[in-house]
Amino acid sequence: MRKKGHSSKPPLTNKRRRNSRQQRRSKPEYLLREVDITSRRPVGAIDGRTLTEAQLADRYGIHFAPVLMAFDSRWRPLGEPLVGLDRAGFYESYVERLISEARQSKAAR
Repeated sequence: MRKKGHSSKPPLTNKRRRNSRQQRRSKPEYLLREVDITSRRPVGAIDGRTLTEAQLADRYGIHFAPVLMAFDSRWRPLGEPLVGLDRAGFYESYVERLISEARQSKAAR
């Protein structure tokens, strides 16, 4: 019988705690970002300067919306941007291709 107030999950072992901390501290392999060419929302810092989505679009010559891009941790593009809307129902496969290209590009660096 479980004591009242106790979780049914097993307690974290030291190894599981270390793995959990490492996952929280590790940088993502890549970042997928929909870039809004008119947004003033900050996206992150590049070269010590915080950029908005519109500034990020200008930096990489994005003139159409919507655009989905993959970036590394230093905001360098990975793979080809996914531009426009999907009318044929293949958007998921296009996103999977973008992710695959991002991983290949990241591995080549």
